[in-house]
Amino acid sequence: MRTIIVSAPGEEGEIDFKLSRDAANRCGIIRAHLEMVEAEQMELGVLPLPNIEAAIMPMIIEFLEEPYEEREKGKLSEFESDWMPTDTAELAKLLLAANYLDCQEMLDALTQHTANLIKGKTPEQLREMFKTPDDIPEEKKREIHEQNKFLLEK
Repeated sequence: MRTIIVSAPGEEGEIDFKLSRDAANRCGIIRAHLEMVEAEQMELGVLPLPNIEAAIMPMIIEFLEEPYEEREKGKLSEFESDWMPTDTAELAKLLLAANYLDCQEMLDALTQHTANLIKGKTPEQLREMFKTPDDIPEEKKREIHEQNKFLLEK
C-alpha cells in the first residue's frame, strides 16, 4: 500500500507525517490532490497542509487510520469517544482541521461530541467551558429574559 506524506507547520518549520492511501482517501482535499496527481501523471511529493498545526496531526492521522464504523445517530463509537480531546481549544483546532480537510466522518464525530458537551448547559457554564467573556450588559439580559420568559415556564 502506498504511503502519502503530508506536511504541517510546526514550531520549528514544516513537519512531515505519513498516512496510508486508505486514510488519505477519507479526506476530500487529499483525495482531490491525489486524483489530480494521477490524472496528470505527476510524481507524488509531499502535500503541504498549511492550515493545520503539526501539533494536532498525530490525532488526525490516528482518526483517519482507524477503520470507519457505522454508528448510531447521535452517538459516538467507542473509538471516537476515547479519541476525543478533553481541551476545548484542541477541539476547536480539530473542528477547523476536519472542515479544511473535508473529512466528513471526523467532522460528524467532532460536532456530535460538541453537541454532547453543550447539551443541558446554562449560558454561564458554556462561557466558562469555552472561556468566552460575558459582554452582555445586565439591562440587555433582563430584556432578553423578559421577552423569552415563556420558554422558562413549565
